[in-house]
Amino acid sequence: MKTFKCSLIAFALIAVLSPAAFAEADDPAQNGGDARLLGMGEAYTAVCDDTNAIFVNPAGLATLKKFEMTGMYYTRVFNTYYYLTAAGAMPTPYGNIGIGYVGSGIGDIIETEDASDTDYDTFGYYDNVIMASYGTSLGQFDENYRRVFVGTSAKLFFRGFADSVTNSGFGINFDVGLKYVPSNWYSFGIAKSNILPGFLGGGIMWDTGRTEQLTSPTRLGVSIHPEESEYIGSFDVVLPSDPRRPVLYNLGGEFKLEDRIVVRAGFAGNVDAKSSSRLSLDPSLGIGFTYENFMLNYAFRPYFADSAHPTHYISIGFDGDIGKIIRIESETEKEPVSGLYKGDVLPIKVRVPYDIESVVTVMPDGREIELTYDTVDKTWFGSWKVGGDIAAGLHEVRVIATDYEGNKIVTNTKPIYIDSSRASGGLVLRNTPGGSSWEKPYLNYLF
Repeated sequence: MKTFKCSLIAFALIAVLSPAAFAEADDPAQNGGDARLLGMGEAYTAVCDDTNAIFVNPAGLATLKKFEMTGMYYTRVFNTYYYLTAAGAMPTPYGNIGIGYVGSGIGDIIETEDASDTDYDTFGYYDNVIMASYGTSLGQFDENYRRVFVGTSAKLFFRGFADSVTNSGFGINFDVGLKYVPSNWYSFGIAKSNILPGFLGGGIMWDTGRTEQLTSPTRLGVSIHPEESEYIGSFDVVLPSDPRRPVLYNLGGEFKLEDRIVVRAGFAGNVDAKSSSRLSLDPSLGIGFTYENFMLNYAFRPYFADSAHPTHYISIGFDGDIGKIIRIESETEKEPVSGLYKGDVLPIKVRVPYDIESVVTVMPDGREIELTYDTVDKTWFGSWKVGGDIAAGLHEVRVIATDYEGNKIVTNTKPIYIDSSRASGGLVLRNTPGGSSWEKPYLNYLF
């Protein structure tokens, strides 16, 4: 391959892309995530409660309560370097799943033997990764470990050159992570990237026959989230797999000013662009806005190692509603119930994620019912008697679930209809003379 001499482009390659600067090749997924992550100084290993978990600690996916997707795009160095990240995740009854993508590259690299040559070709470099992630609570297998969450990400790498140079490489690897929430005041996280070594096929295999070993750092994190507080603080240590790289330290926090506005700040450790053994500590600031199901996050970071190019990050996102299946059924026939009647007893069954510590339902008469967890059925249950002072018509039931980190998830069920008398029809509670057979309506709520 011909050599090229262009100081600006060469500096950009060394700073953010070139695997030749180290004994190991960089992983673009380690730069994945949205502006919330960046605004908190990338101190996120023990936080990880959204799609950023795909890139930082897949165990955090297990604490996701609703569908979510985010995306971010930016350019640097006179628009020659681009970066795109996108992710989506959703909860399922068998654990939570997510998909992530990070694409980066640089264009207009000059290929010439002579720096003064005006007749030259250009080429570009791209570095992409696609990730499929899964996270769940160990409580799915053993009730004693409901506060422990594990996850993994499978990764496909595509990198290479385009235009006048066309070499390319492909690779497969995996990330693993663990999150432990011993209290609703604090949590711990640990994640390991690219656990598959090169001799087992975990590197980047180029069409030239060359194989690159991917960097495999270990992240250790702790997060504090005081009860009844709107503050989250976190601290990470990133241990490199190459001893010639420095240990990185990340510190960050987030404070909710009101329901729709969150402010963030932090410090992120980075490898200095001019020396692979030197640490650069970069401050970051951020703010986030939410409106209904839309999210807008902004972060600013003045890179000390590249102070001429401070970067503004803006990411957008969308999340879904908590609670999709809310219905009243006949326990025996599994058919919808058109109404309840005064004096009926309504058994309540609520199925929520494994990281929920308590569930309370607020019934139409204002009564709060604290539900009990069934370790066999893995649901929360209780009962409510329809009082005589409740007006006939449609009523909603409010469900308040509190997770191990103190977060409250509040949502309403679909309306239930309460009749003033049995004359209007509907399902009737029937008790056989032997008392052994009940046809019971119950409120079955699923996150």
